[in-house]
Amino acid sequence: MAIPEPRQTYTIETLSTFAGATTATFVVANAVQSLLHVNPAWVALVVAELICIGTALARREKEGGSLPTMVLVAMLNGVLVFSSAAGVTQVGSSLQRAAEPPGAGAEAPAIDRTFLTPWP
Repeated sequence: MAIPEPRQTYTIETLSTFAGATTATFVVANAVQSLLHVNPAWVALVVAELICIGTALARREKEGGSLPTMVLVAMLNGVLVFSSAAGVTQVGSSLQRAAEPPGAGAEAPAIDRTFLTPWP
């Protein structure tokens, strides 16, 4: 049986998974940080909440259910997704620093924000 070629990287179904939501939050938050050279942690929290609430509302259209309950659970899931994405960023940052030679980071400007710069 041949494996079909993917047509989309993300779908509502993939974003509805913990791994999909965490990966999307990680990528979007770090891309914003890298592009704008700022790293407010709330950006990642907002992204995680939007993904979790948006996918919950999309599922509600298909499955039904109580709106307040779905939003509450989605908000709690958003905090979990944010925490996981922040943890991945911290691990990636520590691995990046460990690969640098000793004293290499001393000359770097404090404002320089790369893809894996830790969120405050």
